[in-house]
Amino acid sequence: MTPEAKISALTTELRDTREAAADMIVTVISATATTPEYREAVAAAYDSIANGHLRSRVTAVLCRLVAERLRAG
Repeated sequence: MTPEAKISALTTELRDTREAAADMIVTVISATATTPEYREAVAAAYDSIANGHLRSRVTAVLCRLVAERLRAG
């Protein structure tokens, strides 16, 4: 496998892992956040983390995905 192909494969795997993690988090939150208002409060908390509070760049990406998915319902 060429270096470019390896990078491409790793990039795809990283994206897929990030998407799976966001889905898992949203599933757990959805089981406990039973009202739209509570889901919005949790999404806002994840947005706050993504915007620089208590996070790394990697955490921010995941928090934004979770917040988007919670709002999408």
